[in-house]
Amino acid sequence: MSRSCYEQDDKKYEKWAKEGRGQGRLGTYKPWLTVFDVASYGRSHRIPSFKLSRIVHTFSDIEAARVYQLEHDSSVIDFNEQFPLDREKTLEIANRPSVSFKHPSVRGFHTVMTTDFVVHYKDRIVAEQIKPFSELIKPRVIEKLTIEKAYWNDKNIEFLVKTEKDFPLALKKNLQWLHQPLWYKTPPHKLMGFAAEFMALFTKYPNDGIAEIAEYLEMTTTLEKLQEGHGLMLLRQLFAKHYLMFDLNIYFSEIKGKDISFNEIKMDLRTAG
Repeated sequence: MSRSCYEQDDKKYEKWAKEGRGQGRLGTYKPWLTVFDVASYGRSHRIPSFKLSRIVHTFSDIEAARVYQLEHDSSVIDFNEQFPLDREKTLEIANRPSVSFKHPSVRGFHTVMTTDFVVHYKDRIVAEQIKPFSELIKPRVIEKLTIEKAYWNDKNIEFLVKTEKDFPLALKKNLQWLHQPLWYKTPPHKLMGFAAEFMALFTKYPNDGIAEIAEYLEMTTTLEKLQEGHGLMLLRQLFAKHYLMFDLNIYFSEIKGKDISFNEIKMDLRTAG
């Protein structure tokens, strides 16, 4: 998306290019726009990424929700936010007879368009624009999206538009709940052991909530003595690191033991512990 709420000119673009903006991958990538450059229409966020080992810049709550989702998706190996599109290419697309839309500009200056996320999966790349659903009926928004879609189509890269409808409240809350535990440093062999003990409790108490079952674990575990509250912390790690799974569209406080399963790819309960 081309954001017009900041001063833009070729001199600034040259400076940003020299800074390496829009370049790099994983921890070395620098977004073309940061929260310090743009007064966003929603709420800006600087999110520490465990997967990328850097700060991710977003300009709305919807974009932030997508970051948490990308962090949790084990098939995602990298993602670039606020990715700049080649201006000569977008100008050429805008002038095509099949498109023929005005290129984004500020006071006559053609601005660099950006795609909110370029997501690198293990087997493909997808470009994504994040928009409030209400924006999608606006003719000018549709024109800009048409240019952006053509840009990525020319590169044989899939282009998607995501809205708040893709992130129901339970999903957003769960993804945020699972983000912080990514930094917890319980050794993998211990996590596998605790996963086995939790699964036994989930089977024994299928209709009990996870907070209750976490308390049961604190009282019954044979692996090590746990302090109060440590059981739930361990369970959050097991979910965040994909040892255990539940439907992320069900708010975590409402899930029961019967709603949880183990990740067969991540671990084998027959040998855990």
